Amino acid sequence: MSIEDNKLRPATINRNVMLASRKRQTDSMLPIFRIRFRNGGSIGPALLRRLWSLALGSEDVSVSRDEGRPHQMPAYHTYVVSAIAIPRDMKSVETTLRRLLQERLAVAHIDLASMV
Repeated sequence: MSIEDNKLRPATINRNVMLASRKRQTDSMLPIFRIRFRNGGSIGPALLRRLWSLALGSEDVSVSRDEGRPHQMPAYHTYVVSAIAIPRDMKSVETTLRRLLQERLAVAHIDLASMV
């Protein structure tokens, strides 16, 4: 093993541990809302995760993109936002999330559907 290989090894190990930790966290999450952006609207997962976290009032959230059916191009972008538990005040969380999304994506049509 070269010195260069040895320098890279700890970072690789740490990255693998972080990825495994995120996978376990995602596995324990409950899907709360499905969000579809139409009219060409889109949002990055990092921003969507931040908005979802603000709406829920918790950092224990995850965001995943629903790729749709295999070999079919979706007509719109669909995401699923998840949390550790179902929010106590779903209506308030939904209203806040809708407002935050609309502020960022004023031209997009946003469909927000509860999954619980």
